[in-house]
Amino acid sequence: MKTFKNYFFIFVIAMSFSSLAISQNRMILFEEGTNASCGPCAAQNPTFNALLDANTDNVISIKYQWYFPGTDPMHDHNPGEANARLQYYEISGVPTATMDGVIYSFPNAYDGAAIGYTQSHIDEQLAVPSPLNIDLSHTVIGHTITASMDIGALEDLTGNLVAHIVVIEKAIFFDSPPGSNGETEFYNVMKKMLPSSNGTSLEDFISGGSVNITESWEIANIYDINELAVVAFVQNNSTKEVLQASYSEPVTPIAPDFLNTSAKSILYPTEDFCGNTISPVVKIENNGMDLTSLDISYSVNGGEITTLNWTGELAFLSAMEVELPESEFIRVDDIVRNDYTIEVFTSLPNGLEDTDTNDDEISLSFLAPSTDFNIVSLERDYLRMTKKHQYTKEENF
Repeated sequence: MKTFKNYFFIFVIAMSFSSLAISQNRMILFEEGTNASCGPCAAQNPTFNALLDANTDNVISIKYQWYFPGTDPMHDHNPGEANARLQYYEISGVPTATMDGVIYSFPNAYDGAAIGYTQSHIDEQLAVPSPLNIDLSHTVIGHTITASMDIGALEDLTGNLVAHIVVIEKAIFFDSPPGSNGETEFYNVMKKMLPSSNGTSLEDFISGGSVNITESWEIANIYDINELAVVAFVQNNSTKEVLQASYSEPVTPIAPDFLNTSAKSILYPTEDFCGNTISPVVKIENNGMDLTSLDISYSVNGGEITTLNWTGELAFLSAMEVELPESEFIRVDDIVRNDYTIEVFTSLPNGLEDTDTNDDEISLSFLAPSTDFNIVSLERDYLRMTKKHQYTKEENF
């Protein structure tokens, strides 16, 4: 009899832990509207982010960079979907945050204030079982991100249900503030909602039923491809309640099976040029499979073409600065200062054709003074000129 009681006790304990695990199957979703030129955002975000960081096992967030009150380059990357999501919640000011689709009211702050949410709010929401499981994964191959979302029902479920897949940039750091509020660190910034901010409509579920949604996006307007992550969630559009969310951490990008190089920028010359020979410096980026050879050519004002047959190793998404071979710089001396254009173009990566030639060429205009100067008699005493009006040898006396 004693043995039976012990087993019964163990059974009860096991059932209690099982019930606890079921009740904590929820991943909470916070969505925040914010802006890089919003003073209150800079004041509230550190505390709000600290709360999120303390609950990474149970909480994920999406930040929508809004258009107001001022400059925000992250908003400019996808203004339509950021604005649409805040309009969906009827948010008219930032910072404002929702938890699982609900704008909470607080005794000492305005409704939805990011600083108003506490650990108690999270703990209470975690105790509410979710009727769904979501398994989420993604890959980054070349410049394409593909996310796969498997939704499984734990009970019968009806309603105006919508699935959302959201590509976020997990961390964005600026050397100087991109807006006027002083913030330089931004987290979980929405880059793209797939297929759009409207999401994907779902049919009613029966218990045990499941559905898969897979979406892809040609990556654009990001800062670091290695920081791309994915958030997925199911929402009831009638009540705006988020029933369940899931998160897929950033993954290592996989090199594509094609060749693609890009002439990114001309680093030299960029200002007035005074030499008789020129050796341009250019930045080359590899957007395809590992690169071992490349032809890099240039010309000035459409003149003679000079080519470097580069060999080495450049991995996918890596960049390099290359000094090109020296060539004679021929001036046009009919006027004192002349505009010159240097054109740089790449070809034959690994000895083969580039799959995308649209980014193989780049050009830059620069000035070069004439080698001839006319010195004329001037009545004005230039020794008394202010610094603002002093002449240099490149200017026309």
